[in-house]
Amino acid sequence: MSDTAGQWSATRVLPETANATARQVFVARQPIFDGGRHVVGYELLFRSGLENYYRSLDADKSTLDVISNSYFVLGFENLAGGKKYFINFTRNLLTRGVAALLPSEALVVEILEDVAPDEEIMDACRQLKNQGYVLAMDDYTLSSDQGNPLLDLADIVKIDWMDTTEQDQEILCRNLLARGKLLLAEKVETPEAFEQAIALGCAYFQGYFFSKPVVHRGTDIPSNIVAHMQLMKEANSPELPYEKAASLIQQDIALSYKLLRFLNSAWFGLRCKIDSIQHALVLLGPMEFRKWLSLVSLKHLATDKPEELVVNSVARARVCEIMGAAVGMESRRSELFLMGMFSHIDSLTDMPLEEAISRLPLNNDIKRGMTNQPGPFTNLLNTVKSYELAQWQDFSIHAANIPIDEEIVPGIFQTSWKWAREAFYVG
Repeated sequence: MSDTAGQWSATRVLPETANATARQVFVARQPIFDGGRHVVGYELLFRSGLENYYRSLDADKSTLDVISNSYFVLGFENLAGGKKYFINFTRNLLTRGVAALLPSEALVVEILEDVAPDEEIMDACRQLKNQGYVLAMDDYTLSSDQGNPLLDLADIVKIDWMDTTEQDQEILCRNLLARGKLLLAEKVETPEAFEQAIALGCAYFQGYFFSKPVVHRGTDIPSNIVAHMQLMKEANSPELPYEKAASLIQQDIALSYKLLRFLNSAWFGLRCKIDSIQHALVLLGPMEFRKWLSLVSLKHLATDKPEELVVNSVARARVCEIMGAAVGMESRRSELFLMGMFSHIDSLTDMPLEEAISRLPLNNDIKRGMTNQPGPFTNLLNTVKSYELAQWQDFSIHAANIPIDEEIVPGIFQTSWKWAREAFYVG
């Protein structure tokens, strides 16, 4: 299981629009990619309460409670966006038949590495196979590869790429491929590790590699992105200069088309006749215009990047905005949105972060937050990042520093993820 790489989801509904639930369920999600860097599923990582990163809890009961709450309250289809979801199962949960409570077409049952393959476990896993479930073996090593009968039932085998030597990787991949297994390399942290895993025959990949930049000497930010950011600077004026902004947009036919398409989308929900670009801006309003402009710029910049990176950037922007409002920074929501939106600018441009943001008209508070320097936004962005990575102890520390009530954070993430997925296809 990888708790140090990848991305997220969350739980509950936005506290602004619904009553709080009696019990919170914290969920981070880490994407699983194919060789084309397309998301094929998510591993769901749970935290059952505000204290369980340091208190000794009954792991079986906690996982059972979380699965039950997630299934009946949240809906796994919402967390995984209609893709496969991978969940770790302990020995007790396997033998008690908990996995069979979830739909076989969506669930991948991860068998933890410490589950001994005795007859009771073998019977439970055979039943799952007969019912159409996909089985995955977690953290498979050379020491595991010594006649473990569970391997005969497994469809997918996960190899910890960070903690396995290159020699062991080659041996494991060769042996497992010969047995017809699909290989998933987890904790793939760099593009080089990703390419190596592909070369050795891995079909799936989990880790933070997709948001790590590959630095190429001489790389620059495309001029049209800088122009968009200049327009964004105008958009962030205390009073949006509609006439000037409209004039800049009208010089770009593609931008004009996208603005009108956005206004006419189901996501925005506006249906009326537009007689000018300036009229469109007035209808949209300053805050929504800023969001739309940053989304368009980001999508154009990321044409050769994984879709997950862009969606995560959009979701992070929304999380930063809502979280900022919850901690008394309502007047700075637009700045927080920009910080979250462009916090992956290094990966999008394949440039060092400091160099990339030096070329953009972002204010110093945004830049300090993005580079983890002291400033009013820094703890907030660190809170967001630690939640995304399921680094629960760090999350609690950063949340206390903002400060924000941890119980409202899962709802902010869930609604932001949904918002981002919708925004990505209409911007």
